[in-house]
Amino acid sequence: MKRFLAICLVLFIFGFFQNLLADGTSGCGLGSQIWKGKTGAGFHLVAVTTNGMFFGSSSQTSGTSSGCDNTKAVEREEIQRVYLAQNYDNLIEDASQGQGPYLATYAGLFGCSQDGTKHFSKVSKSSFSTLFDSATTVDTVIKKTREMIVQDKLLVQSCSIL
Repeated sequence: MKRFLAICLVLFIFGFFQNLLADGTSGCGLGSQIWKGKTGAGFHLVAVTTNGMFFGSSSQTSGTSSGCDNTKAVEREEIQRVYLAQNYDNLIEDASQGQGPYLATYAGLFGCSQDGTKHFSKVSKSSFSTLFDSATTVDTVIKKTREMIVQDKLLVQSCSIL
C-alpha cells in the first residue's frame, strides 16, 4: 500500500512539474489570477496546483475560468481533435445514451454552459447516426458537431466555441 501511495504521489507531482516546465505559464484559472504578476518556479507551481484543484479541467477547456483566452481557434481545434481521438469509443457510447462524462466534456470543449451541455447531450443522441456514421473521421465528427450546434437555436446561444 505504501508503494502504491508513493507511486501515486510521484505521478501527481510529475504532472504538476510537467505543466511547470511545459511553457513557462501557469495556464488559466483561479491560481493564475491569484498569483498574477508573481515570478519564480514556486509561485508558478502554486498557481498550476491551484488551477488544477479548483474549477477542474472542464472549466479550463471550455474557457469559462479566469484568464482563459477563447480566441485561440487553432489550439481549441487541436484540443478537440486530441480529446476525440483519445476518447472516441467512450464518447460514442455516451452519445448513444444521450448522457455521460465523456459527452459532457466534449460539450465543454465547444464552450457549452451547464444547461447547454444537457441539451447538447440530448441533441447528440438524436443526431447520433449523423455524427458517427461508419465512414467518420475525427475531423468529420468535429465538423458535424459544429453543424449540429449551428442548426440548434439553444445550442447556438449556450455554446460559445464554434
